Amino acid sequence: MFSNLSPFTKLHVVISLIGIVSGLVVMFGLLAGQKLNRWTALFLISTVRTSVTGFFFPFHGVTPAIVVGIISLVLLAVAIVARYARQLAGHSRWIYVVCAMIFALSECLHSSRATLSKGAGAEGNGAHTVRAAIHCHATCRPGAVCLSHHSRRDQVSR
Repeated sequence: MFSNLSPFTKLHVVISLIGIVSGLVVMFGLLAGQKLNRWTALFLISTVRTSVTGFFFPFHGVTPAIVVGIISLVLLAVAIVARYARQLAGHSRWIYVVCAMIFALSECLHSSRATLSKGAGAEGNGAHTVRAAIHCHATCRPGAVCLSHHSRRDQVSR
């Protein structure tokens, strides 16, 4: 359960959920041709915070999650510069849209594929298991997010 996680992991998960939800709102806003300034700011701030807090979990060596975190921060920096410093002028518009869409979709996909390792909370195996506290079942209603904590790599039964 969500209650078995440390306070820091809970905070990280909540920030991740805010990033996912606001990212989806921004993505659909972009598809509809709307800027959604406040949603965009929330999306970018929460996803930067998610990526940064992921580095504070214990890990040993370079893990795939560390690499993804670094790539995410680079893409976020590019998106922030295109959106705010360049004001979506010229090529900045499509650069921002591509970066934001890639990041929003990758967050959802990453969350949907995450599983907890045997017998460990998110803190036990490093940053690559942090988002494992969020598990979206492929058969859930569209947009549904299921929080789960389990002790095996097996799929969680609904």
